[in-house]
Amino acid sequence: MRLLHWFSRGSSVGSQVAPLVAVLTDEPASSPREVFRRSEALEALAALGTKAYPALPTILRALWIEVEVDCGLWLRVAAAEAAWKVGGLGELALPIIAWGLKDEYWGVARKAVRILGEMGLGAHDASPELMQLADRLLASPGRLGCQGPSDQGPLLAEVARALGRCGRGPCWSAVYGTLTRIAECHEKSIKDAAESALALLGNPADGVAAGKSN
Repeated sequence: MRLLHWFSRGSSVGSQVAPLVAVLTDEPASSPREVFRRSEALEALAALGTKAYPALPTILRALWIEVEVDCGLWLRVAAAEAAWKVGGLGELALPIIAWGLKDEYWGVARKAVRILGEMGLGAHDASPELMQLADRLLASPGRLGCQGPSDQGPLLAEVARALGRCGRGPCWSAVYGTLTRIAECHEKSIKDAAESALALLGNPADGVAAGKSN
C-alpha cells in the first residue's frame, strides 16, 4: 500500500489528491496490476474522506471505466467506497458494494463485507446479500466458513459483525435468525463474533414490543 503510506506522511490535501487522481486515467484497465494500482489510489482517496471532494468526478468515472480482466469488481468496489466516503453517495455505492459479496475468488467479498459493516444501518438494504453469503459459508465449512479462516480471520466472523451493525430494519428478524445459526458454529472466533453481533442487533421481538409500548 505505497500510496496509502505516502499520503499519510503529512503533505497538504491538495498535493495528496493530485497524484492519486493522476493514477485514475480513463484508459481501460487491461491487467490485474493496473486494476490494483487504481484501486489503491481509490482507497487512499476514500481514506481522505470529504477532504478529497475535488476528486469526486474522477472517482465516479472509475465506477464505469472499462476493465479487461476478471478482477474488475475489486476496482468497482474501491470506487464505490470512495464515492461514499468522499462524496456521501451511499445510495449509489451500496448496490455496487453488495454485488462485491458475490466475488470470493479475488477477495472482493471480504472487502465488501468490511465496507458494509462501516456503513452500518445505511447498508441495511444489503442485508439479504450478506445473509446469502453467510448461507454459502455455512454450507461449505471447509472453504470459507466455520473451518476456513484466512490470515485475517474467518470471513464468516466478519459477515456476522457486519450483520450486527446493519441488520435492523425490514430484514431484522431474518438477520437475527441468520446470526443465531452462525452462533452455533464450533469455531470460537466465529461464534464470539455472532454472539456479539446478536447483542448489538437486539432481539426483533423486543424491538417490536418496545415500539408498541411507546
